[in-house]
Amino acid sequence: VQSHTSQLFELCKDSEEFSVIAATMEETLPNITIKSIQRAQGLFPYQRYYTRKTKIQSEVEDIKEKLLFHGTRGLDPIEILSHQGGFDHRLAGENNLWGPAVYFAEDARFADIYAHHTVNFDKQLLLASVILGDVFDFGTNTCSALQQPPMNIKTQRRCDSISGITKDSRVYGVFDSAQCCPRYLITYSDTNKEQEEEM
Repeated sequence: VQSHTSQLFELCKDSEEFSVIAATMEETLPNITIKSIQRAQGLFPYQRYYTRKTKIQSEVEDIKEKLLFHGTRGLDPIEILSHQGGFDHRLAGENNLWGPAVYFAEDARFADIYAHHTVNFDKQLLLASVILGDVFDFGTNTCSALQQPPMNIKTQRRCDSISGITKDSRVYGVFDSAQCCPRYLITYSDTNKEQEEEM
């Protein structure tokens, strides 16, 4: 699968890269069968990401770059992977816990709730590189009216991202889509469901 700006390369199941990602998925989603993991290589999203990363590196001591999970629900993740801009926070749904950000989760279990369902009844999640920088932690409090990260009173600089706890999972949000870049498309299914279908 490719476009003029993006390509997907399937990982070998016996590669270390595949094993590391699969292990991360299975930490919180143990009863799944991973069908494929594809590495996304998009020129424009990476250029935007690298430019933003360089800027934040010049302003904070620790950019806190993480690989985090993202579910697209009804939107085919290929739409994000083939789009020149990658993720777009302007398309965020309404009534989010902390405003119209692009949200990511540390746990695959949480992101699984928002997984895209394919025509073959498989599920798909994106694994993305996210620059968190200076994070404002809301804890278990919500702020749906938020339009951008709060100011850091100590540094007199606006935070780069927000974070909070929901459904016992740590979730992050960024309001600048240049701070996140899709890296992998993971296709999987529920092992229990497969076993039921075989019976």
